[in-house]
Amino acid sequence: MMHMTGPSSIRITTLNLRHGGSSRVPAIADWLLETESNVIVCTEFRQGASGDRLSERLAQAGYVHRVAASQVSALNTVCIFSRHAVEAVHVDLPAKEQHRLAAIRIGPLTVAGVYFSQLKAKLPLFEYLLARPKELLGPAVLTGDFNTGLHHLDEDGATFYCANEFRRLSQTGWVDAWRLINGDARDFSWQSNAGNGFRIDHAFVTSDLAHRITRAVYDHSPRSGLTDHAALSVDLSHLV
Repeated sequence: MMHMTGPSSIRITTLNLRHGGSSRVPAIADWLLETESNVIVCTEFRQGASGDRLSERLAQAGYVHRVAASQVSALNTVCIFSRHAVEAVHVDLPAKEQHRLAAIRIGPLTVAGVYFSQLKAKLPLFEYLLARPKELLGPAVLTGDFNTGLHHLDEDGATFYCANEFRRLSQTGWVDAWRLINGDARDFSWQSNAGNGFRIDHAFVTSDLAHRITRAVYDHSPRSGLTDHAALSVDLSHLV
């Protein structure tokens, strides 16, 4: 195994690109660079022309390390970009779920990016996470588009699928970073065409990292023409 020393503090930002970003990629890349993140987790990343353009622009700015969950062209997947040397982490998922989770290791820290399916199809990925896989035991960060949340708190009603599985994450060693900082506040990361708000983009940390969280915020500015999701950034300090 490769041994690396990671940064003492880190900012991890996740953003759903909306169908790979397409013609919006240059503006999305510029926006992501303004976050001054160490690690960027892109969901709905697509291999091909859009993915190549985004990867090239980020690499030019120093994000030369990249791990994607799938190499299949035009498939909505997850891609993690890092300024720091990384080691790709193998995850033992069923073949049809492998494009939904990418993981890297930076020094002692594991960062996993997820892009959950719709409706009940997200259950297999939850089952994998709730089984406490050894590759994510910690210290680890789990972030991305979960496409679900808590009834009546992360949405006004009770429409989420797999809300119970989402709740169980917090009972199996994971801590909701944004909730830890913001308590029962509400901040929706995506809005339906009907105008209903939902908090579906999340970041969890293993319990050994909870006291390292210094910041967890949504930025809604990408929703003004770049994509339909807010970005979520989490800062961790004193990692080494």
